[in-house]
Amino acid sequence: MNKNTCVPTWRKVAFAEQKQGEALHNSKANAFCESKTGPWRRLLVPFAALLLCLQSGLSLAANYTCDWTSGTSGNWSGAAFWSNCNGLFPNNNTDTFDAVISVAGTYTVSLTSPVTIGTLTLNNSNATLANSSTLTTTGGVNLQHGTLSGGTYEVTGGGTTAIALSTNSAYGTLNNVTLNGSLDITGSSAYAYFDGLTVNDVGGSTPGVINITGNGAGLYSTATQTLDNATVHLGGATGYAYLSSYTSGTTLTLGSGLQVLADGSSTYGTYVGYGSGDLVNDGTIAYSNGSTSNYLGYSNGAVSNNGSVTIASGTGLTTSYNSSSSVFTNSATGSITGADGSSLTMQYQTDNAGTITMNGAGGSTLLQLGTANTTSAALANRHWTNSGTINVTDTDLRLGG
Repeated sequence: MNKNTCVPTWRKVAFAEQKQGEALHNSKANAFCESKTGPWRRLLVPFAALLLCLQSGLSLAANYTCDWTSGTSGNWSGAAFWSNCNGLFPNNNTDTFDAVISVAGTYTVSLTSPVTIGTLTLNNSNATLANSSTLTTTGGVNLQHGTLSGGTYEVTGGGTTAIALSTNSAYGTLNNVTLNGSLDITGSSAYAYFDGLTVNDVGGSTPGVINITGNGAGLYSTATQTLDNATVHLGGATGYAYLSSYTSGTTLTLGSGLQVLADGSSTYGTYVGYGSGDLVNDGTIAYSNGSTSNYLGYSNGAVSNNGSVTIASGTGLTTSYNSSSSVFTNSATGSITGADGSSLTMQYQTDNAGTITMNGAGGSTLLQLGTANTTSAALANRHWTNSGTINVTDTDLRLGG
C-alpha cells in the first residue's frame, strides 16, 4: 500500500499552508534586502569610477602664474627661465598659464614659436619681448613698462583688447608689431611710442581700434611712417589726449584709411600733432567732444591737411598753436568744415589752398584767420594766405595779420 494514501487530508492541507508561508516569508525578506542594498549599490558605481580615474592619473586643470626668473636673455620656450610654472614654459594645454616679465635687468625674451596663454604682464623698461611668431592671449597683454618688438599679438576667447596700457604712468614701446585686437591706452599719463604699428580687429581684418582715452594719455610716433586702416578714439572724460609725431626730423602720416574721432566727453580737449616732428593728414579727423581746447598742430612741427577735418556744433579747433615756427597748410585736396555753433581759429602762419567752410545757421559760429594785431613785418609768421576757397554763412569772420 502507498504510504501517501495513509496521510490524513488535514495533514496535507497543513503541509501546503506551511510551504506557502515559507515562500511568502522568503519573498518579503528578498524585497527587504533589495530595498536596503539598492541605493548603496547605486552609490558604489560612481565611487568606483572616481577611484578608477584617480588610479589612472587623471587630475583637474590648474592655472599657473609664471615669472621670468632672472635678468638675463633667453628663449620663451626654455622652462628653466620660468618659475612657478610647473616645470614648463607658459603655453596653455590642460593647464593654463599667465606670464609675468618684470625682474630687474636689461635683457631680451625671444618668442620664436606660437604660444597661447591667459595674460602677459611686461613691467620692466629695460626688458624686450622679441616676437618673431604669434602670441595669443585670452586676457590681453598688460604693458606697464618695456618694449614689444616684432610679431603678432592676438586675443581670443571673447576678448577684444590685444595690448593695454591701463595702469597710471605706463610707458611702453611698440616696434613693428601687428595687433589682432584693440590697442587701449587708458591709464593716466600712459604713453605708447611706436615705430611700425598695424592694428586689426580680432579677426585680423581692418579697421582696427585704438583707444587713447586716459587722462594725459598719448600715442607717439618716433620715426617717419604711416599709421593707417584703424579708428582712433581720442580723448576721455578727465584730461587731454595726444596723437603726435614725437621726434624732430620725422613725419607721421595719418593714412587715407585712418579715422581719428575726438569723441571723448572731456572739456580738456585733444592734441593732434603735439611734438617736434611733422604731421600729414590724408585721412579723416572729426572733432565732436564739445571742447574748445582741441589743437591740430601745437609745437614746432609743420602740419599739412590733405584729407578731411570736421568740427561739430559746440566744439572748437585751433591750428598751429603756440609755435611761431610751425606752418599749417590746408592743401588743394584738403577740406575743413565747421558746423553751426563751432569755432575754427587758424593761428600763426596758415596757407589755405583747399576749402574751408563754416556753416553757421543762427548759432555762435566763428572763423578766425591769423592772429589779431600782427601787422608788423616782424610778425609775418603769424600771417595767413589763401589761394583756395573760404565759404562762410552766418559766421563771425575775424581776419588777423
